[in-house]
Amino acid sequence: MAQMQTEIRCPNHPTVDVLFVCLEDGCKEALACPRCIIESGAHFRHKLAILDDHLGTFKEKILDYSSQTRTGILVPLQSSAKRVFDDLKRLDPATTMLMSNIEEREEKIISHTKMLVVELKKQCKDTQDTNRQKFEQYQERLMARITEVETDIAALESCLAENRKADIANAATTRLTKTYDSVEYPVDIQEITFNESDKSFNEIEALLGTLQIGSEQRGRGETEGEKIKRFEREIEDLTQIGESSQNRIRELEKEMKDRETADAEQIKGLEIDNSQLKQSGESFQNRIRELEKELKQFEDREKADAQKIKLLETETSQLKQKEKSDAGKITQLEAENNQLKQKTRVLGTKVQMPQAEARVSARSVVKTPELGTP
Repeated sequence: MAQMQTEIRCPNHPTVDVLFVCLEDGCKEALACPRCIIESGAHFRHKLAILDDHLGTFKEKILDYSSQTRTGILVPLQSSAKRVFDDLKRLDPATTMLMSNIEEREEKIISHTKMLVVELKKQCKDTQDTNRQKFEQYQERLMARITEVETDIAALESCLAENRKADIANAATTRLTKTYDSVEYPVDIQEITFNESDKSFNEIEALLGTLQIGSEQRGRGETEGEKIKRFEREIEDLTQIGESSQNRIRELEKEMKDRETADAEQIKGLEIDNSQLKQSGESFQNRIRELEKELKQFEDREKADAQKIKLLETETSQLKQKEKSDAGKITQLEAENNQLKQKTRVLGTKVQMPQAEARVSARSVVKTPELGTP
């Protein structure tokens, strides 16, 4: 089996992969990504299915469309093609037989009816050419339509055979709506019959006979002998058509039996797939509800966090202001400290001078007894 393509880009978000199929009535199984199903997305709270799980439904639609197109359009077109082929096949022998009858009649009355015979042959040939042209044009239209339908069906079956997820999804959503105009069978084909005359040679035109083109007939009606010949030819044609129809009926009966067997197997497989899809759908819906709940909780947390951030920003601003105030106080204290240091040095100098004088006086008092002075 061909490898499944793993990525399909979302039509609304080209950078995001498709994961879902929307099952809402108005969305017509549109493809969706995770961004499409959030609150601002086009498929928010819609009924969804996982794309991989829904591929079976897409495949079933493609198969149904192919079957309906084959049965409703291709088969009738093929039947019409066979009909025109049979008509063309009978056209030349019938025309040849008519020409032969005319020529036989011509040989008998050539001296009296040459111009009339030439005119009759011309009418016959012109009508044959017109009918042939119409049949060939109709055949060309039929073959073109058959080729178109076969190409479309082959493309659909190819995307199923190659099993590419993107092609399957695209075919199921865009290509199943195509319709085909009918190719009408030409209704103005003019049947030609040659009616021999039983008149004497003195009545040249009546003696030669009349040429019937379509529903128009010139001159007298058919004789009994001509009617019998025409009936015999019609019976022979009907017999051939009957045999062909019987063969076709047998083919259709066999094809119908084979298709019924295949359809039964396909229905059984689809029932199994449907059961699995239901289970997957329930699981998916539960998961969707969980995700919605988690999303709501996340939104609530996000609002609470926003409030906390706002409060912290306010506190930070206050701290910055306090920091500036404290910096000013520190500067002031440092200045006062410097002033105190200077005062301390000055006081230290003043204290040291009296102490030195006191030490000198003390030394003088201690030395006086040595001089003998009481």
